Amino acid sequence: MTIPDASASKVLQEQHEKLGDYSYCTECAENLMEASGGQGKVIIFGSKDAKWDDGYSWGLNETSPNLNIPTKTTNNAEYTYHSVYTDGKYIYDPFVSDKPIPQSDYTQILKDKNPNGVSWRIKVRQTHLISQSLRKEVFNGTG
Repeated sequence: MTIPDASASKVLQEQHEKLGDYSYCTECAENLMEASGGQGKVIIFGSKDAKWDDGYSWGLNETSPNLNIPTKTTNNAEYTYHSVYTDGKYIYDPFVSDKPIPQSDYTQILKDKNPNGVSWRIKVRQTHLISQSLRKEVFNGTG
């Protein structure tokens, strides 16, 4: 079994301890990717019926149905979208846990909390985060 990235795991624990009401999931995910030396991906989850805008800016169309995420403060937080970092084997989500979660376990959590389904996009880094785009891509054996 692959071991979680030590640097990203340390940052994850620090983020989890410091999270507040105004913490931004995409910023947390990008910081985790930086801690891992730029390896891995940022995955942005939305509900199955999410309205993914063309020319992604920083999220989903705000009229999209909510995605349910179990956070450290509530069992069912509702978000228009939610960004996480993955190293390819584990999901690093300070809103959910202070420890990396195997991707298959994390996707099961999302399925359990969102019985109507989940959609996602992979945030694509281009020229050192100067421009951003999203693409639908397979991760964890799902497409």
